[in-house]
Amino acid sequence: MKKRRTDIRPLLAISRELPSSIEVLEASLDALAKMHARETGLPITQAYADLLQNDETAREFYADLRAARRDPSLLAEQRERVRKSLSADRGEERWGSEAERELDALAEEHAKRKSITKAMAYQQVLQTDEGRELYARHRAKRQSAA
Repeated sequence: MKKRRTDIRPLLAISRELPSSIEVLEASLDALAKMHARETGLPITQAYADLLQNDETAREFYADLRAARRDPSLLAEQRERVRKSLSADRGEERWGSEAERELDALAEEHAKRKSITKAMAYQQVLQTDEGRELYARHRAKRQSAA
């Protein structure tokens, strides 16, 4: 098979690893078939058939799609595995700098106390001396890390 001008295989890989629904899998496979149709000049149905016959990635993708159609719980299980993996990875990392966490806590408290959005609370906290000092410490820490 000749090289594609615009390769969407990285997007296909993402949609295979993190499928949110059967529709996402179908749309990804359809996009691959449409691209193949444009490149070869074949009608979409023939391009689809050609892909399934000659392209191993398309066949694997189609097999995943058929399995998901037969048992939609497979997608839910896969999403849950990815979610657990990501939450475990995040648990190991510290969230931001100490100053950033303090700034976030201040904004959260201010938002609750004033019954405003967190974004508005951040703006107001950053206008205080304590907020400016925390933000300066946070920026200094990020710049030294870079």
